[in-house]
Formats: sequence, C-alpha cells, structure tokens
Amino acid sequence: MRESKMYTHQIQLFGGKMAVLFEEISQWLGGLWHGPRLALTVAWLSLATALVLFLIARLHEDEKDD
Repeated sequence: MRESKMYTHQIQLFGGKMAVLFEEISQWLGGLWHGPRLALTVAWLSLATALVLFLIARLHEDEKDD
C-alpha cells in the first residue's frame, strides 16, 4: 500500500515533494533492518565501528610516544 500512486499523492498533498522524499528515505532505511539486508547492515556497521576504534587507538598510541 505504501508504494501505490494514491499513497504517494496523498503524502504529496499533505507535505509536498519533500514529504515524499522523506517517506522514500524512511522506507529505504526501514528495509535495511529486515531480511537479508539486515546481515549486510550489521556487517557494515561493525566494520565502520572497528575502523573508528582502530583509528582512535592509533591516535592514542601516537600521543603516548610523544
């Protein structure tokens, strides 16, 4: 139902084109937390977190050496 033209038209009447854009983004983000995409989302978040923690540790190590 959320992908129908009638629904999109109603959203556009209430909030304009930006509301339609935000609704599409919301649906895309909601889709990341279901099914096979969930595994990819968790993997990318884990990789990003590990990279940030590695960089923080590396910076902390450099400060210790000075």
